[in-house]
Parts: sequence; structure tokens; C-alpha cells
Amino acid sequence: MDAAVFLDRDNTLIDNDGDLGDPAQVKLLRGAAPAVASLRGLGYKIVVISNQGGVARGKYTEQDVQSVHQKISELVEATSSGKIDRYYFCPFHPEAKLPAYKKEHPWRKPKPGMLFEAARQMELDLSQSWTIGDQMRDIEAGAAAGTRTILLTDPKGDGASDAERAGSSKVEPDFVCRSLTEAARIVAQQRRPEVHPDVRNRDSVNRVKMAHERFEEQQARDAKIRQAVAAMQQASGTVAAEPAEPAPAPAAPTPPTAAPPVAATPTPARSLPMGGPSQAAPDESTPTPTTAKVDVATTLREILQELRHQRDRGDDFGPRHIVALALQVVAVVCLSVGFSLSSGEPGTFLKALGAGLMVQLMVVAVLLLRR
Repeated sequence: MDAAVFLDRDNTLIDNDGDLGDPAQVKLLRGAAPAVASLRGLGYKIVVISNQGGVARGKYTEQDVQSVHQKISELVEATSSGKIDRYYFCPFHPEAKLPAYKKEHPWRKPKPGMLFEAARQMELDLSQSWTIGDQMRDIEAGAAAGTRTILLTDPKGDGASDAERAGSSKVEPDFVCRSLTEAARIVAQQRRPEVHPDVRNRDSVNRVKMAHERFEEQQARDAKIRQAVAAMQQASGTVAAEPAEPAPAPAAPTPPTAAPPVAATPTPARSLPMGGPSQAAPDESTPTPTTAKVDVATTLREILQELRHQRDRGDDFGPRHIVALALQVVAVVCLSVGFSLSSGEPGTFLKALGAGLMVQLMVVAVLLLRR
């Protein structure tokens, strides 16, 4: 719902001490048009509310009132970027000369009928709205409708102050100032955040900052993993193709999504010792010790893919995972050495296989330490 600033018309927006039904006599008060523009810029609807007893006394017609309002809008828009959204007026009076208008009406200020009708038609939030006028009836109407109120004591700028009239009312204005220009400044200083949906939410800013930090931490962890794999390759003396580079980093720090399954190598490298060396062989039709080969590059690639998959699931990488990765590579190296010597020395193959299993058990133990 929108909020509004309800403005009295005579001696608040235009210079007029009596009844006015002639558009040619409309004269904006000094600073009124820029004040309307400022209030519009703050996100408020501008609604003019006025008692027009001159209609009830037969001095002019309702059509004349409409013509005056049209002239006010033209002057405001011609002299500033302001705009008046709607006008409401009450032509009734309990002492009217015209029988059709002789009655008390809920729209007649200080009753709040015009504000309630505007809120219904324009879907306004009165608790976030303001009422500004130069008479206590304006303040009483605004207070009865639940708006905050500002009383103008010298809107024409002629030095005539009528602040003492507030003492005759049971309602006190929330603020008192001299002109509509000063009133606009008060509204700007006192406006409530609910009126302005474009105000940035601090919680959202903090969440974005935390996402950036998590993104940077993930990049640092990926770099450590790549360095550990390169160090293990160099230590083992194995010449192999470079492991696959990690997936490109996301352009923005969005929450991680689940990594797609690896179709080419569905079995992770850490299950090799449990399933036997043949799982890593390219040709599984004849898995013999003399022909089986360990593809170190493929194995390392599987390790990286599995670790990235765990990261995407939200797992927390730490020193234990780095140690486990290093031991896993050592196990693969043991198996690779065993396979290379198994053709002439079967006992060496069994020793290498045993060493690989022992290292694999150490990997399991290290991983269980985080539970």
C-alpha cells in the first residue's frame, strides 16, 4: 500500500483567505510547487482535501471548484516536477443557503471522511501518511484518521503567526512549522522506512558478503588440492597427463548446486583396494596381474571429481581432508609400483597390495576423526 501526504488547499497550497471559484485568481504560495515535488520524490501520493462551503452558500458551483483544482495542477506541473494525484472537497455546510447542501457531512473537516474515502479508493496506508494544513480542523481530521500531522503557522510568509489557535483544540499537531517547504523537510527527516521499498535491507547485504567469503574460501581450497596432487605426482615420479581442471568458478557467489554424476568413471578412487586392481584397468575382460595397468591420471581425476562433489554437497574441507588425499595418492602409487613389478616377482605384488590396503585403512581412520 502507498502512503500519502494530505494537503489543505487554501493558505497551505494557494494564497486564498476567502471563497474561491475563479481559476484566474489561483496563485500558488511561494515554494509550494517545489515542496509538492519533494514530497512526490519521497514516494508519497499527494492528495488535496478542502472544505468548500462556498458551494453550499451559492457563491460558486462544484464545477467551478473542479476548474480551480485543474488550474492548481497546471501551475504545479508547469513550475516543478511535482504532481497532485487527487482532489477531495466537501460542498456541504449545516448553515447552507441551498437546501441540497444544508447538512452536516462526514467529509467536512474536522471529520476525517475525506481521508478515509481517499484511503479506500487509492489503497493508502494512513498510518504511514501525513496531514499538513494551516487550521486546527486539518490537524484534527488527520489525527482522527491516524496520520501524523504538521501545522503551518505562517504559510504565506507575511510574519503572521497563528500558533496560539492550537491551544483551543484537544488535539496537538505532531510538528509545527512556518511553511510547506519546511513541512516537506520534516517529512523527509521523519519518514518511516516502510514507505520506501528501495531502502536496502542490511540482512541482505550481510548475506551477500558471506556468500563472497565462502566463494573465496572454496577457490583457496581448490588451489590447495591441486598443489597437493602435483606434489604427489612429482614425488612418485609418475609421468601422467594433467588432472582435469576444476569446473569454472561461478560468475556470482550463488549457493553451490549438486554436481552432476560422473558418467565415465562412476566408481571413486578410494574404493579401488576394496574392489581389486581390476576396477582401474581399461580392459576388464582379462584382468591378470601381468597386463593390468593403473592409469594414475584417471585416478587423480576421479579423486578431484569426488572431492568437488563433496564440496558441492556442503562438506567442510580441512587439514584432515588434505592428509586423506595425500594418503590416497600414496595408496595409488603403491599399487602402481606393485603392478609394475608383479610380472617377475609375485611376492612384491602382494607386499605392494598389502601396503596399499594399510594406507587405505589410514585414510578411513583420518576421515573418521571428523565425526
